[in-house]
Amino acid sequence: MNYSLQKINTQKGFSLLELLLAVTITSVLLLTLVFFTQDILEVQVKQRSIREVTEQGDRIMTNILDLVHNAESVTVPTGGGSGTTLELVYANTSQNPTEITLSGGTIFFEENNNGTIPLHNDFVTTSNLLFTDRTQTDAWDTVDVEFTLEYNSTSARNEYEYTKTWYGTAVIRNYVR
Repeated sequence: MNYSLQKINTQKGFSLLELLLAVTITSVLLLTLVFFTQDILEVQVKQRSIREVTEQGDRIMTNILDLVHNAESVTVPTGGGSGTTLELVYANTSQNPTEITLSGGTIFFEENNNGTIPLHNDFVTTSNLLFTDRTQTDAWDTVDVEFTLEYNSTSARNEYEYTKTWYGTAVIRNYVR
């Protein structure tokens, strides 16, 4: 009988080197995932700020242009002047005067002195509102509208900062001279 002596490996499991390699690879993958998730969240916050400002600004501009289009005349500003108040006169006297003004960072709408209504919520602040009379002699009343909105945030994080300026021109449709 020929017996050979073979060393039988009875130890089962991983070596220390294999364990360190596995932990290192897992750590790198988890860190990558955390940074990727953080970037995604920052982009979502920025997009939310942009969407809020854009939606509100578009709605404000549409409302102002519609109000001017449906008015009989523009009484403030006049004579090529400009200011932060727009006053309109309508055929329906229960709407007169209709004013759009800026106060405390908010654009307000007021009809027939019945109290002011804000045209946007507290998530945005208006830093600029300007109405300019562009009416030519014996022409339809024309008003340029310009305003700037910015996202209103208490955080100092860059993702929350967003500002946009809108420009528009409105001409009354109910022209009677």
